[in-house]
This record gives sequence, structure tokens and C-alpha cells, in this order.
Amino acid sequence: MRYFHLLLFLLSVQLLPAQARFARFYKLPDGTSNSINSIGLQDTSLLIRMNVSDAADPLRLKTRLVNLPFNTNQFDDNFVLPEIEAGNSVFKDGDFYFFPAVEGSGNQYLTLHKLDKSFVWLDSINLKLPGNDLYYFSGQATLFKDKYVVCGSSQNKNGYPFGQTVVFIVNKDFTLFKTLIIPQVRQLIVPRDLAISPLDGRLYLSLVYDNFFPNDSTFVPAPVCQKIVSLNDAFEFENFWNSGEFINGNGISERAPIAFSPEGNLYSYYDVNGLDYITAIDPNGQTIWKTPLDSFAIFGPTVLWFKSRPFSIQDIAVGANGDVIAAGLVEDTKDNIGRSSFIVRMSPQGVKKWIKIYRSNNFFSFQKFGYGSAFQNVVELPNGDIVAGGSVLLFDEFMPNSIPEIAPWLVHADSNGCISPACNPIQDAVQKSTWLPIVSPANEWTVAHYEPFLSSRRKYRFSSDSVLLGGQYYRELKYEDSFLGAQSSGRFYREAQGVVTRYNGPVVYNLNLGASDTLPAIDAPNYFTRAVASVGTVIYSDGIPRKTMQVYCAADSTAPLHTVVEGMGNLEEFFFSEIQCINPLDGPTDLLECFRVNGETLYLKPGASCELSATEGPEQLPRAAVFPNPAAELLNITLPQRHTAAAYRVLIYHASGQLALDQTLMPVADALQVPVSALSPGAYYGQLRRANGESRVFAFVRGR
Repeated sequence: MRYFHLLLFLLSVQLLPAQARFARFYKLPDGTSNSINSIGLQDTSLLIRMNVSDAADPLRLKTRLVNLPFNTNQFDDNFVLPEIEAGNSVFKDGDFYFFPAVEGSGNQYLTLHKLDKSFVWLDSINLKLPGNDLYYFSGQATLFKDKYVVCGSSQNKNGYPFGQTVVFIVNKDFTLFKTLIIPQVRQLIVPRDLAISPLDGRLYLSLVYDNFFPNDSTFVPAPVCQKIVSLNDAFEFENFWNSGEFINGNGISERAPIAFSPEGNLYSYYDVNGLDYITAIDPNGQTIWKTPLDSFAIFGPTVLWFKSRPFSIQDIAVGANGDVIAAGLVEDTKDNIGRSSFIVRMSPQGVKKWIKIYRSNNFFSFQKFGYGSAFQNVVELPNGDIVAGGSVLLFDEFMPNSIPEIAPWLVHADSNGCISPACNPIQDAVQKSTWLPIVSPANEWTVAHYEPFLSSRRKYRFSSDSVLLGGQYYRELKYEDSFLGAQSSGRFYREAQGVVTRYNGPVVYNLNLGASDTLPAIDAPNYFTRAVASVGTVIYSDGIPRKTMQVYCAADSTAPLHTVVEGMGNLEEFFFSEIQCINPLDGPTDLLECFRVNGETLYLKPGASCELSATEGPEQLPRAAVFPNPAAELLNITLPQRHTAAAYRVLIYHASGQLALDQTLMPVADALQVPVSALSPGAYYGQLRRANGESRVFAFVRGR
């Protein structure tokens, strides 16, 4: 079989790895909080604009720019622009970039900034209405009819916070051409999005009319609704569409995105009566269709019940094939979703093709829902892949009530919303800030060692002293062989934040990777690019969640998956190969049987031993008898003759090491009756624990 895989390798060395797809957040080196507010397409990369906190003045936000090539997940260039305040958009005109912003000290005016192609600031214009009694809040800006359009809202400084939409038309020489105002009617009118119609060439502006419901007996609320107006060639507003009056305006008060189809149909999103709609509007302002997402309402005879998975769309794009692609956030306690990000794809006729939800760090969260996240922007790449970005709230996994950090959150999926081959409706991205070390003298691996002329048992450990090699400190990997005694492997390793590297060799493990991420190939004849098929978690007897990855050879679809565990390494074959591809050049095989940390057994393969002798070992946990085996409904575990009527904790693990069942049971006669009908058919191993520290292991098969 190994020679067969070698042949496949020789036939596939010219294959290029697939374009990187991923879901990850970024903790940037300067320690600032960041959120992605704009994503634009350039030639072969994404231009990402972020709002970044100022450590010296937390109330002041600056702009960070990132160039991200389509085929990577690492930021290429990273510019912080202290002159540029926070904002929601960026556009390019010739060789220059333009950024709208709100003046940072007191919101005294809107600003349009001009930068060169190296992101060096060149010029700016401050925009405001006469008088000093208004606050300004930035919307978006764009190039229209050879002029720059900057839209925002101006609100009262005193009294009730009613606000009006203000649009500044700026000449290319940065002089003011015209100012337009949409006055409020005891409301707050907020511009949310801009789009130019390919049919009539007009600029369309999405507006949200919202109420503050002040404590005023004379106040009569006006309709909470979304309106869309167009800007004609004379730079005058014309009404286009009005969504009407709604009972619930929470959805549109956050964002009311718009986008055009090639035929001139406009797509938007709004919330009415608790239903979340994507709607299509024809060039005459008439609704063609409106499609709700998963939310729905049930009306009783006297009571109104809402039963929903509420979605809030923050951005809409149109694919090359005419499909509607939207992204935002979803909140639900069902399926451990909490607050997560999502992407939905619809046909031009309003038929849902799929909805994919993306959770960040669900496995490691004590709150069970993972890090809260939301998409703010979505774009389609030239090859049909989808990229969405926003922000994620990072909290300390061991202090869930701590103040969270805000980090940029980015997902690169294929045209079906998939970031991994499994492509479940709910897809998980697992990242951590700190890692349990693999390269540590506290760890010990017991393996069954096989090679052509020697089969033995070995215990691997790392040296307690590190060695300085090439300017870095490494630990030597040593082992004790049942035949040869103490030996050195001649290999040296180092680890930094989940990345394990061999001296004068490749990166062996990188726990920071997510689904469909790849480890880069090196120039070696027997080295494949390794890709991550999926990520998850496992909890062993120390109770600490550990990240797991299933890794395969990207150019060899027939090669089996290898499971890598944080702090432990390769679950199937310990350091089997830094290449992790099955071929004759990979060397001897070490099948992992036992893993210990500081002498505590965390992982024990069913039927295996932690000792060099496979038949006896004083430290091996005693085994418990089980029946029937295989078991279908109930598994009976025989207890020691002198057991007491105390509770036992039963932990059952998949063969891969992932926890499948954790239950506390009281004995019935001289046995524990464990319900196993919910387990999938297959091999399992388990452990009995009592409060006094007594522990036993067992293994069984869940039959069909």
C-alpha cells in the first residue's frame, strides 16, 4: 500500500494546492481592537478597511488598511493611518484612494480624505452645515458623475436626538459643489447604503426612518420604515421605494443594504413583524418578490407567539450568475448558535439555495455558544468564492465574564459557502490565544514501534534542557526502547504558540490552522502540502478542552486522515512523519498507545498499556468487565465486589479520543447501567471515576 501511495505522489507532484479557504479572527501585534467595516476588490487582492481603537484615546477610532491576496489568509500589508478617522467605506479613483470619516473630536463635521496608491495622505475636505449645533455621523461615499458623494446624518446637540440625512457633493479639486438635505419629521433619518444602477446610471441611497419615542405626551411616532431615493443627473433626489410602516423596525435600524442586478432590479433587506426579508424591487419601484429567511411567526386566537431564528443582514452582493449573496448575524439558543455569522445565497427569483452559519470557538466556550460574531461585508471573488468580514468578541475562555476584545473576523468560503469538505449547515472555526505545549518534558508518549527488523515498545520524552541551535532554543526528542534502552532520536524541536518546528526541517504542526488551511510545502522530494479537513475539540481526563485537526495530504486524496491533538501531537502515529504522507520514505511506524502529562494518564488506547511491557505494568489502570458486548441499548459495567453505594462518573470516548458521553450514575445491584443507544455504531473506550480518586477503564462496541 505504501508503494501505491508513492506512485500517486510521483504522478501528482505538479498539482497545485487549492485556493485557501478559511474562517479565522486576527489578534494584531499592536494589541488594538479592530473590526472590518469595508471590503473591496482589487486586481488579485482584497482591500480591507478597519476601525481600530486608539490606545491613548479609546473614544477615538482610526483607520487600518490591509491588503489580503485572494489565495492566502495572512495579511500582506498592514497600514494604520493616524490622520484618518473611522469610517465605513473606501473607493478608488484612478491611482488615488478616498475615505469618508467623521471628525474624531466631537463629531463636528464629516471628512473626505485622499490618499495616494501607497496610502500616503494627500488632502482632505471638512464638510458641515452652517451653525455649530449639530453632531455628524458618517455613512458612505462613492464616485458618481465625476464627483464625490459623501453622505451622513446630522443630529441635534440639544433636545431630542432627531436627525436628518445630509449629502455633500464634492468636486474633484476638493471644493464643495452642492449640499442636499432630507429633513427629519420628528425622527432620525439615517443613510445606510449607496449603489449605482447599471440600468439608468443613477445613484440610489437607502434611508432608515427611525423613532426615539421620547417621554413627550404630545409626540406621535411616525412610521418606522426604509425608503430608497435616487440621485439624478442634476444631483436632485427623487423618491423610488417606500417599505411602509412596520411593527418591528429593529432589523432595518442597524443596516438597510442595497445592491443591483445586471438587469437593474434592486435587492434589499428589512424586518417586518418579526420576519426577516430579502426583497427584490423592479426599476419602477414595484416589489417583485420578498423571501423570509428561517424566521416565522405563529398567531394564536388571543396571543401572538414568535418562534424564530432571527437573522440580520448587514450587506448584500450580486454574484456573477445573478444570485443574491447576503451576510450578517444570526442569534439563537438552539444548536449552540448564540450569536454567529451567516451567509445566504438566493436565486434571482428569490429561491433560497443555502444558508451557512459560521461559529467561532464554540468548542472552547464555557458559555457554550462560542465567540459572538457578525459579518458587516460580503464580496464575490472572480473565481466564484465568497469572502465575508466583520468582527468577533474574544473573551477569556477561563473567565467568561471578562471584558471581551474586538478582533477582525474573516471567512473565505467557496461558492456553496463551504470552508471545509464536510460543509455542514453550521461550520466551526476553532482558534486559541494560548496553547497546551507538545514540546514539553512533562509529556510522555508510549508507542508500539515497528520497522522491518525490529518491533518493540518505546516511551518518548523531550529533554528537560534546551539547546541553542541556529539562534533558537530546541528540545531534544529522546526515547526508552524495550530492547535497546535509553536512546536519542537525533531530532530537535521547538514550539511557539501552537506551532511546532523541527530544527533544519519543516513545520511539523500548526494548531492555528482552520478547516481547509494548508501547511506550506518545502523543497523536498517526499514532502506533500498538508491540508486541514476539519477542526474540533476533545476533552481527556484532565478536563481541558484541546483543539483537534484532521490533516491529510493535499495532493493525495486517497491518503488517510491523521488526527492531531493540541498538546499531544498525532493521535494515530506519534511523530510518524513530519511529512504525514504514507510512502516508503516516511520511515518506521510508531503507533500511539498512551499519553501522559506529569505522570497522569490522559489518553489510553483501548486494550493498550502505558508501560514498555505490553503484558504487565503496575501503573496501568485496572479494567472493568462489561456486558453485553457489543451493546445496543444498555451497557452493564461490573463493579468491584467491595464497592459502596456511591455515585460513579462514566466517561465514554470515541476511538479518536473525542468525548461521547459524560454521565454520573448510581449502581444497580453490583453494576452500572449505562444507556448507549444514542451512540453511533462503532468502537468505544471509557473510564469509571469515583470521588475518592479510584478509576477503572473499559472498552466495548456499540452494535447496530
